[in-house]
Amino acid sequence: MEKKPIIMELQKNLVEKNLRIFPDFINKMKFNKYVDENYNVLDIEKNDGSIILEYIQGKELNDSLVGYLRNVLAFKIKKQTVFRKG
Repeated sequence: MEKKPIIMELQKNLVEKNLRIFPDFINKMKFNKYVDENYNVLDIEKNDGSIILEYIQGKELNDSLVGYLRNVLAFKIKKQTVFRKG
């Protein structure tokens, strides 16, 4: 079975509910750094530009939270440091 980007599943769910707002939501919430140019959700835990291809659950989700939070905080600190210097 071919893995598809998670955004396809999210968009399918939104379309089924007559909500075609994912890009608008991303833009309004300023989450652009967490998606690629096609609005595929980036895998922040890996922090290598790859996209999330499937939902993860249970232990795998719990295990990924530490890396995810570490990368989110590192990005936030880096951004604040650059902002203060500039």
